Amino acid sequence: MAVKQKKDKVVAAAPEAGALVDFWPHPLTSEGRRQSVAVVPEKGASLAEVLRQGGMALGAGPVEARVDGAPVARAEWARRLVLPGQIVEARAVVQGGGDSDPFEIISTIAVLTSSLRLGPAGLSLGQAAGGAVIGGLVTNALFPVELPDAGEPGRSVFSLHGGSNQARPYEPAMLVLGTHRAFPDLAAQERMQFIGDDQYLFQLFDFGIGDLDISEIKIGAALLTDFDDVEKEEKLPGEAVTLLAGDVQTIAGGELAKPASADAEGAWTTKTSGEKAQRLELDFVGAFFGRAKKGEGELRNVAIEIQRKEHGTSDWTTVPPVTVTLSNSATEPVRKTVEVTLPDATKQWDVRARRNKAVNSSGNIAKRTTDQGVSWAALRTFQANAADAAGRTRLALKIKASGQLQGRIERLSALVKQKVPTWNGTAWSTTNQISSNPADIFRWFVKGVRVGGRLLAGLGLPDTRIDETSIRAWRTWCDTEGLKCDAVLTGSQSIADVLNMICRCGRASASWASGKLGVVFDQAGKAPTAMITPGNIIAGSLEVNYADGRLADEVVVRYLDPDFDWQPAELRRLKTGVTAPSRTATVTLTGIVNREQAKEETNLIAARQEHHRRRVTWEMGPEGLTIGRGDVVQATSDLLSGGTTGRLQPGGTAASPVLSQEINIASGVNYLTLRLIDGTLHTTVAQHPDGASVTGKTTRPVLLTPLPGLPDHGGLAAARRKNRSLPATKRTPLGCGV
Repeated sequence: MAVKQKKDKVVAAAPEAGALVDFWPHPLTSEGRRQSVAVVPEKGASLAEVLRQGGMALGAGPVEARVDGAPVARAEWARRLVLPGQIVEARAVVQGGGDSDPFEIISTIAVLTSSLRLGPAGLSLGQAAGGAVIGGLVTNALFPVELPDAGEPGRSVFSLHGGSNQARPYEPAMLVLGTHRAFPDLAAQERMQFIGDDQYLFQLFDFGIGDLDISEIKIGAALLTDFDDVEKEEKLPGEAVTLLAGDVQTIAGGELAKPASADAEGAWTTKTSGEKAQRLELDFVGAFFGRAKKGEGELRNVAIEIQRKEHGTSDWTTVPPVTVTLSNSATEPVRKTVEVTLPDATKQWDVRARRNKAVNSSGNIAKRTTDQGVSWAALRTFQANAADAAGRTRLALKIKASGQLQGRIERLSALVKQKVPTWNGTAWSTTNQISSNPADIFRWFVKGVRVGGRLLAGLGLPDTRIDETSIRAWRTWCDTEGLKCDAVLTGSQSIADVLNMICRCGRASASWASGKLGVVFDQAGKAPTAMITPGNIIAGSLEVNYADGRLADEVVVRYLDPDFDWQPAELRRLKTGVTAPSRTATVTLTGIVNREQAKEETNLIAARQEHHRRRVTWEMGPEGLTIGRGDVVQATSDLLSGGTTGRLQPGGTAASPVLSQEINIASGVNYLTLRLIDGTLHTTVAQHPDGASVTGKTTRPVLLTPLPGLPDHGGLAAARRKNRSLPATKRTPLGCGV
């Protein structure tokens, strides 16, 4: 909307007090394309002035201009008047073409494929319309939904990252988009350690790539803070974990041989450590206890001798032995972990252990002893951790075994929020911020996540190959519409699949139309920029196909709902008039976890089953090059509309013409495009003659921008006079296509 300033008051001008300027600075692609509204007084402004307002440097290279589809020679720019509501197109010409028509230089035939939606002033080709039929479901051509499950009962189509922690060797690292509850990967083999009489579990988890904010850590349904004796260590990307070792090789053991006699030692049990051992840990478990004469338990001790030597040598005496003692007076087993420090972290070691008889507190052999054996449970080798954790956030836990928690942790999760650059109104932020806006995530993924110049995730495009203008416009629109993208990627999705999923959450699709990677999105209320009629459709190329057969009459949408602990939820929507559905299409909304957004998507998918069943294809001449993907155009043809094409009838005025066919005035803004007798287009907002708020059919709409006269803008009477002054063979019936 244009704004006029008069004295000290700011007055909003009428919506039509301007002309749409569609400027294409590149002769072959839509790179740098700008659409704006130039302020035009009621009496009109020169084409040159309108182009200046549209941001076009008039002296920069050859440019071809059209007003409502009719070309205007450059010499006429200063004299050609542009009226409010008209469409001005300007496009650069291939260098060397001079003032020649760029459409003659470019011989490409534009083929536009989409579906029609019935607009308020005729048939309007909507940028969001679609006609693909998949699995009994009509989907959208601009942002197709996920592949549906067309009514197969009992089939589950999604889960929440498996619902458990898994080790995924040689698979891509986890990547969180937006905000999501995620089950991190197991980053190392878990291990147990006995400290005194207590057993501790050590586990390392990997939350994946990015700058992450981690909160609400849970084991199962309980918060981690509800557990006793838990020690955690969160490490930012690339930081070393000190709470536990990241590379531990474990060798299972067995029972140590009992002594053959009272004064002898048991036989040696030998194991070999892993290579490049930094330190060793040996776990021993003993089941023995003494029995007093009165049946009470007495303390018993078992000594275990440990020796080591460098692997490949034969002398066990070069390193002094170590003796440890297991003590027990109860029927429960006793456990002990022995740590062995090593002088050289580049070698491999042989380790052996043997036991003696159980003795009492005085050191004498105790005959009244129940001895179920002593086992060397495990030998663990701690090696240098060569794993690269750059760009990945990890969590280390040390948890005491208790009545609250036993065994391995398999359901640890956390609320993970990805931080990315965001737009502050003038520039992209230099520090990352938490965001679920699809445009922020799209741009972040396209630029790629790098550490030290190495690409870890994303496409990795430089700024010069990213269409920032379309992404920023999309970001604002997503904020207005409340659209978000929240997902966890754990598989081997392709770059294209991820970009399509992000765009789908924002009702958009990726596009290289500008020569750079950007987006086109489903912006409601967008003004049409062209009119498709039998006059510019190549003869015989217009085809209309209808999606029929077994289309879905019920849509079931599945998504994850944070309000229900991130469990799957369903929304159902029937087609109008259906009470007992016979064919159900189930769609999973990947990346959508907001209930209101899921409801909107459910309604849109269901609406397409009724209103987007038609697919229209046609071929155009070079004129089609001025139509970009995602543009809205108006199409009129008896084949398409069954009779809504019409002509102007006598008795009307420039502001209230009489049409030969009724048009439907709906609520909201209704655009009406007319092709005048000289081939130009006139686009205006049309209202019902009974009032701006009235809806319904009429043959005499009120035009906010009156029809211009032809060719001197003197009104319809002047056009008739001009037409009568022509030779009979050149006279054209006064009228236009609606």
